[in-house]
Amino acid sequence: MKNITLLAICFLSVLTWQSCQYDWIDPIEPDIPEVVSFSGDIIPIFNNRNCNSSSCHAAGAVPPDLTPANAYNDLFARNHINLATPENSKLYTKCAPGGSMNKYCQPGDWEIMLKWIREGALNN
Repeated sequence: MKNITLLAICFLSVLTWQSCQYDWIDPIEPDIPEVVSFSGDIIPIFNNRNCNSSSCHAAGAVPPDLTPANAYNDLFARNHINLATPENSKLYTKCAPGGSMNKYCQPGDWEIMLKWIREGALNN
């Protein structure tokens, strides 16, 4: 009787294990532009993630001011851009994986920001 019970448990375990199916989902590769533009690539990140909304990083709210008219100057004025070591820029480290603002960023945001800083963080 014990052998039959053990055999039944093994058989049911195999059936249960074989019934599991996993679909592999390829991660989305971010679309990184060849040349990153502040107005064309960085500002849209701030706009699309609502970073510059009235409760977040708008004029008079939590610094830095990320509204389109003020973002560039305020990022530099508040030392959020480090041209010497771009990987240490606050703009990048806060959005990158493990950063305090990462939950608001989409895949690719931090790569675009880092590339823009590496390219000299131009106001283009």
